[in-house]
Amino acid sequence: MGVLASNLREDMAEYLYRVGEGLTSGFLQQSGQRWDHAAQSWEQHRAGNRWTEEFIYRQSLREQLGDVSGLRILDFGGGSGEFSEFLHENGAVVTYVDHSAQMREIARHKTNGVLEAYCLTEDLEGSARPQLFDAVVANMVLHDVEDLGGTLGWLSSRLEMGGRLFVTILHPCFKPPVHGWSSLSESSARYMIDRYGNIGLNLTAVFGGGPSSIPTLNIHRRLSDYMAALLAIGLVIDSVFEPDGRWHPEYFASPLAVADDWFRRAPVLGFLAHKPRC
Repeated sequence: MGVLASNLREDMAEYLYRVGEGLTSGFLQQSGQRWDHAAQSWEQHRAGNRWTEEFIYRQSLREQLGDVSGLRILDFGGGSGEFSEFLHENGAVVTYVDHSAQMREIARHKTNGVLEAYCLTEDLEGSARPQLFDAVVANMVLHDVEDLGGTLGWLSSRLEMGGRLFVTILHPCFKPPVHGWSSLSESSARYMIDRYGNIGLNLTAVFGGGPSSIPTLNIHRRLSDYMAALLAIGLVIDSVFEPDGRWHPEYFASPLAVADDWFRRAPVLGFLAHKPRC
């Protein structure tokens, strides 16, 4: 009990300090530096998880946005460019934003230099491109931003009236500050979830304890925090989804067909919302 109590005190002290101090000093800069350092490793990690990319992320985009041909789409926090590449191939006019210089280079390479890539939102604001979009895609990025409300407000301001916001995040119910598989016996295991209510920096991510082993600045929030933030900026939530890829025609020929394997590999929660016309 002494070890448990000690660990609990340390964790709580860490969270309370970081929340009280605004998580970290220079959060955006630190996050960008970490992703610069991890860019090539992350690209290799994503390339080795093509089934997850196809059945979880791209399939969700197809189901939620439908035909994107001709749409002006902002890929916010586009990382190594998987969504930008997919959207571009399907006829969308894509503008990409990411704070990592190395990620931007990888994304440009994937689209043969066609992709118009910006460093930060300030660069986009100062550009000559149209500032409003038919849709904004924020794939697996909102858990990596410090100011959730401010970020969502900015994304909403970039939408045309009636424009749609597509969001995916790490599922907060299954990726809280303490989580992971533990073995009960040689033939059984369980998934441990603890401290869901602790809002703050996810130390598992900070120290590279996630499936990719890449340390990032990842923030845990409750499910209600995300939904409240979306509603607070006046967006209408059209869909809430937990993709598992099982409706994809090639699913059962893939490794994800193993029972619950998709959930260990990609515990994802998504939202589709739109900006009302009046």
